[in-house]
Amino acid sequence: MILDTGSAISIVNESFFKKHKNNFPNSQNTHLETHGATEAFNLNLSVNCSLYLKDTVLFTEFHISEGMAFFEALERQLGIEIAGILGSPFFDDYGLILDYDNYKLSRYEVSSK
Repeated sequence: MILDTGSAISIVNESFFKKHKNNFPNSQNTHLETHGATEAFNLNLSVNCSLYLKDTVLFTEFHISEGMAFFEALERQLGIEIAGILGSPFFDDYGLILDYDNYKLSRYEVSSK
């Protein structure tokens, strides 16, 4: 999973979704057209996921990518499978801060909305 605080949405790589589809029982049809840094793409499915941070369960919505070539290119370059992008709404909702210098993920208290 790529952690990207600059991404306005969280995205699951379509090939990862297809391989692990049984782990996403609550996917639903949606349509969202969005633009990345280098390409425009359509997102036609969304899924709510539970993510675990130590003993805390965090919930977030992911959109399923269609034909995002940069996932494939990055996987070839790094030699690992990339599940997707965890975007800024997740970090904002749960008060998470990435400390790149110290390789840490910190959490602050978020006031209720």
